[in-house]
Amino acid sequence: MRDFGTFIFVTGGAYQGKLDYALSLCVPHPVAVIEGDAIPETWFLSSCEPSCLSELVAISLASTKEKMGEEEADDVVPCAIIVNHVERMARTIRTLSMAPEEAFENLLSKFNRLTRISQLILIADEVGSGVVPLGKESRLDREYAGRIAVNCASKASKVVRVLAGIPLIIK
Repeated sequence: MRDFGTFIFVTGGAYQGKLDYALSLCVPHPVAVIEGDAIPETWFLSSCEPSCLSELVAISLASTKEKMGEEEADDVVPCAIIVNHVERMARTIRTLSMAPEEAFENLLSKFNRLTRISQLILIADEVGSGVVPLGKESRLDREYAGRIAVNCASKASKVVRVLAGIPLIIK
């Protein structure tokens, strides 16, 4: 499996500035921002090959839309991908009856096959603290989200926790 130039995992509580921090790592290059719950089920399966980044429906180009018009930004190939709210992938993975570790490996290999992507940044809200959900499915989603976060941290070259907008480098 080819390595990205950089694979960074950013975590922390909700609304702590994780996305702003991730975007600051990529300035001034174009960045594709993808919401975790917008990744199609096929990207978690080993049998399906991604044809291109445009298969992902909910993509926004972050730093290019500010400097260029939206029409021009559509033709720009991003050099970095940010997946925001990785914890939201848990429900999709659980409905596929897959182990989070296997689904995460498949997803990483799909991103690795995309050319010209020098940086992959995965962002996850911490979900392990606080009140335990009452429903069985909600508890399973939380467990899966935690297992995905563990995989992200173990595979990333850099792990950063953002607290009140301040990045704390863990790894």
